Amino acid sequence: MLRLSVASTFELTGEALWEANDTVSTWSSGQYVGSGNSASLVPFDVMVRSENPSTSSWQGTEGVNPSVHWNASGRAIDLLGMRWKPDTLLLAAAMGSSVAVRFTVPEEGFYEVDVRLEPQWVGVGYASVRWNGRPVFAEVDSAEEGTEVSAFDGVLFLGKGDSVDVVVRDGFATLAFALEQVPGMREGSVADAGAAWRLDDGNPQGSWTYGHYDGGDVTDGRNFVPFEEALVHGPTGVDMWRIPGTADPNLSLNGTDWPVEMFGIFWEPGELVLNPHNGGTAVRYTVSQSGYSHVFAAFENVQTINPPVAVALNHNERNLFEMSSLGAFGRARSFSEILWLEAGDTLDAVAGLGSASTGLRFRITPGGRPRPLTVMAVEQDRSTEYLLLTFRSRQGIRYVLEGSADLLDWQRLADWVPSQGRRTTLTFPHMIWDHPSLRFFRVGEWKP
Repeated sequence: MLRLSVASTFELTGEALWEANDTVSTWSSGQYVGSGNSASLVPFDVMVRSENPSTSSWQGTEGVNPSVHWNASGRAIDLLGMRWKPDTLLLAAAMGSSVAVRFTVPEEGFYEVDVRLEPQWVGVGYASVRWNGRPVFAEVDSAEEGTEVSAFDGVLFLGKGDSVDVVVRDGFATLAFALEQVPGMREGSVADAGAAWRLDDGNPQGSWTYGHYDGGDVTDGRNFVPFEEALVHGPTGVDMWRIPGTADPNLSLNGTDWPVEMFGIFWEPGELVLNPHNGGTAVRYTVSQSGYSHVFAAFENVQTINPPVAVALNHNERNLFEMSSLGAFGRARSFSEILWLEAGDTLDAVAGLGSASTGLRFRITPGGRPRPLTVMAVEQDRSTEYLLLTFRSRQGIRYVLEGSADLLDWQRLADWVPSQGRRTTLTFPHMIWDHPSLRFFRVGEWKP
């Protein structure tokens, strides 16, 4: 069992890529060939350095497309309509090509992963963040030049040798990519909804239950109803759970070693797919032991036809994550945080009524500790008696506001769950008036 006592930081700068470029190094870059689980990174083997301006590039023997470039000039470079900031990477992939930067995990642990992309020039046809080949984030047609795509900001539990790839296809983008190993250790076996799949053991199967939401609200866990019929090698060539005698909704898994495509739906080998066309489909995890756990749920639109996907992740009757429209085929989003869970709690990953088929990866890893909260600004105005707080928040996490007169004794004043992640600004109009003795305020993560 891995014990982490000191956090190690791995941050992508140009120098990290120029000493070596192969798939066993911590950082590598190359052409991304293939798609889905079969995609692979072919490392670049040609390095080019330029003095005016000072840049370094990795590319293949065929030339500059695709390629990765580092601005080492110490100043911003305007090139072909692109604004290239100092000490940043530029990913270039035109005419159908794909380029990737890969982080190979040196040791098992919980990692905070922060990926930011900024499309340049003609924009980006497709961009994704992929964990062991499967997307935790994917965006289609990011054509807005200069608009930052906050691709992924969350915690992942990564095994030694795992890969985290940032991929750009059909376009140009600058990249900021950092990982930090955070304190905490795995305290039990990883529970995986796909790996636990069985048809001969009934439903539920241990902590996992496969079912549907009897109602249109994907955020209400009270609508969950377990499926009752198992179908081996059903009409699509994959196994499924469903309502007896009814094609949809259903939950299916491709247990073969090859991709399956039917009705415009694509199943990768081993992929779990929610098929909610005539009713919402859901996977439920029931917590067996109280404690902190890493909760990971990634949703991907895997159907080329039918309406956009409405997806959600619910904790008991509280919604943690929701998208009313996941969007076009190939688009992906995920929830990935460390939460406190009580024995008997439920976590539901849901695709809503009438949605397109949705690929799902759903994993629970016991252990870890929550990320520390970053408070960006605390502003007090005693003339108007308001308190304003700006801080970096995360979806699904409950926060508390506390106040103190002497920095020793703290009083809980309010608690809430932000509706959006990354950055939250809250104003408390009467806080100072109601508590005149308090001089100091802080925001923290709620703990039971």
